[in-house]
Parts: sequence; structure tokens; C-alpha cells
Amino acid sequence: MRTIILIVLWMSLGLACTSTSKKNEADKVKQATESTSTAASTISEVLAPQAFVDKLKEKPEAQLLDIRTSEELAETGKIEGALHMDFYANDFKTKLLELNKEQAVFVYCRSGGRSGKSAKMLKNAGFKEVYDLEGGMTKWTKESKPVVK
Repeated sequence: MRTIILIVLWMSLGLACTSTSKKNEADKVKQATESTSTAASTISEVLAPQAFVDKLKEKPEAQLLDIRTSEELAETGKIEGALHMDFYANDFKTKLLELNKEQAVFVYCRSGGRSGKSAKMLKNAGFKEVYDLEGGMTKWTKESKPVVK
């Protein structure tokens, strides 16, 4: 009798673990679907400098962000009309998420690393259009694109 009780308990524990793991799998699928649907409603592209210029001209209400440090900005200047937000500032993420989600956001840094991370943050936050400058200001200046000091 004792053996039967132990077998029944062992089997019920196995079933409980199975249903829990199935629930966890279902939760993971739901989360993946939700993040995919958010991503699907967002246009997110990495654009070469000329494509960045062309796309920016199509979007007169766009928000253009230079997310380099003040020192980097002073060294090379910035793209005309860019709003400066230091990626390393304590309030960077807060300021970034205060932008208008309905307007296109164009973002760049020195070489593309920080702007890539920022573009991902914006995309995950539900911004409709996010464009990242491929190669950042390094590639921009190498291609002799205009800057203002």
C-alpha cells in the first residue's frame, strides 16, 4: 500500500512539473509574440550616410539626435538641426523616452554602437520609425557630409 501511495505522489509531481513547464512555454511564446508585434509595427533601419540624408529630407518633422558626449561634439561638430543627448548621462533613457513616438527618430553617435543600442531602446518602447546612421559621425565625415560647429 505504501508503495502505491509513493507511486501516485511521484506521478502527480511529474504531472505538476509538466503542466508548469507547459505554462512557462506558453508564457514565453506569448512574450515573443507581443515583442514581435511591437517590432512589426516599428520601422527600424540602419542607413548609410546618403540614405540617412535622403530619408531625413522625406521627414521634415523628424527628431534628429546626436547622442555623443559633449567632447565628441566639440571635436567634429554635428549634423545641422540635431538635438544633443549624451548617451552616458544619468537621465539619457528618461529623455529619450520623452520624445514623440509618432514622429520619426534619426539617431547617430561616433561609430554606430551607442546609436544601435538607442535605436533598439526606441524600437522596444514602441516608437513608430527609427533610423540609425551606419558608421556614425566617423563614416559621415569620411564621406564629406556637412557638419555645423
